[in-house]
Amino acid sequence: LLALGDRPAASGAAWLRHFWQLLDATARRHTDRLLHGRAHFGLLLDSPDDVRLRVHAAARQPFVVLMARQHPLAIHERITPEMVVENKLLTPLPSSRLFEIIQTVFSSRGLSLNIALKSSSMQMILNGVERGFGIALLPALFAPEDQNSALIVRPLDCEELREISLLLVSRVGRKLEPGALEMRSALMRAIRKLP
Repeated sequence: LLALGDRPAASGAAWLRHFWQLLDATARRHTDRLLHGRAHFGLLLDSPDDVRLRVHAAARQPFVVLMARQHPLAIHERITPEMVVENKLLTPLPSSRLFEIIQTVFSSRGLSLNIALKSSSMQMILNGVERGFGIALLPALFAPEDQNSALIVRPLDCEELREISLLLVSRVGRKLEPGALEMRSALMRAIRKLP
């Protein structure tokens, strides 16, 4: 779900502030960016199916529902799939593994998603949710930790989406710029702390 593209040498916060892209790396074209050296690393769902990708850290994550604080669902402690389909949903592109997982689970329950936006940009999805355009179903890693965030998070009451594999990967032999190495290390620490 995260792909960082090549940028001029920079380091630390300056590199991160100016040169990161939050993309759905589960979409084939973004996975190809990893494989062909045009992205530093990625956060993928399920095991990578290519031996050229190295796993740096892994965790199991539940899906959660993200929404704006003023969203009508915010009054509920848990959100069911039936409640999700009654609301506009902001999702990754249909070509992504994340969308495929969500679509499969909802279809098996006879539920149709009410999709308001499809995007390869996770940042666009999060911004849209924050502005009240709809809700999003994402792994808990995307939940804001800041109590003052404009987004709030509710657990999704759905057995099939209780856990999903989340893997931090990069291409074997990929040399990282200092800022990308710092970011990857921070993500590795964060993933290892996940329950």
